[in-house]
Amino acid sequence: MRYLHFITLFLLSISASKAAEKEVVILLPIEVDQSLQQEAGLLGTAVQQALSERFSVFYGPAVEEKLEVEYSKENCSALSCAQNLAIEFNGELIANTSVQKVDTSFVIQIQINNVVTGQITDSLLEVCANCSKLQMLAFTKRVVSKAFEANATAQTAQPIIRTPEKPDLMALNIGTTPTRARVRINGSYRGTTPLGFQAPVGEKIRIQITKRGYEPRDFVHKIGENDGSLGNLSLTEKPEQTKRVRVPMGF
Repeated sequence: MRYLHFITLFLLSISASKAAEKEVVILLPIEVDQSLQQEAGLLGTAVQQALSERFSVFYGPAVEEKLEVEYSKENCSALSCAQNLAIEFNGELIANTSVQKVDTSFVIQIQINNVVTGQITDSLLEVCANCSKLQMLAFTKRVVSKAFEANATAQTAQPIIRTPEKPDLMALNIGTTPTRARVRINGSYRGTTPLGFQAPVGEKIRIQITKRGYEPRDFVHKIGENDGSLGNLSLTEKPEQTKRVRVPMGF
């Protein structure tokens, strides 16, 4: 009887241990506008710490390195790249986070996708009105922590979405001739052309485009003004350098 009691306790302890294991989530680099470039690292750390209360979070150089490898593949699609990234870290969840400044407020948005089922498992949108950058950092950590802690105890996986003063988002496409050029938006690598993305109307973003053998392009675009021009950007080939040929003396 004692032996059976011991086995029962052992099995129960294993079950409890497995139940306590956290889901793995891969946190992608934080998307920020130009005014928040210096705070991007602090924002990422704040979101990582908040999500760590519920998830086992992978974030930082290892994720960025794998992301660049996936985006450089010839037949990479948004879905296949996300799936390969999740496989690399033995997880199924990918977290996308953006923080944008709109007038005197900051809009914090986070979405967690299951790349196996294709479903959005969690989402959050909050506005920090009339905040300083320091207040926005604390606000971001607090609302993310509170929202996902509450959602962890819910019986359903319905997204938690708060949308006060939600800005209009514009779907845009960046295309180049030739294609497969690398694109950075506000300093963050986003993939190769043709590339689709969303941004709030009225926001100014910095776009950097590079391709081997072609002159780089670096410019600022205001969302909602002549957006169609982004779909057909021509790249200029770099001039070939003239090679000097040495002629032996006496000829």
